[in-house]
Amino acid sequence: GSSGSSGSTMTVIKDYYALKENEICVSQGEVVQVLAVNQQNMCLVYQPASDHSPAAEGWVPGSILAPFSGPSSG
Repeated sequence: GSSGSSGSTMTVIKDYYALKENEICVSQGEVVQVLAVNQQNMCLVYQPASDHSPAAEGWVPGSILAPFSGPSSG
């Protein structure tokens, strides 16, 4: 474990269903960690484990992600 986050925390703004073997399914409102971005604007993301699914890693379109600003105050 190193201090400081190595990557961007993004929030999912639209449900996405994996179409290829290296992609993962994400749901609107989930928060993921972006590990890499390729030239097709696909993002390799890490999805933390939740109550109903184990941690996952895979590609999702960058267009369904938005910067995570934390809990909105106001």
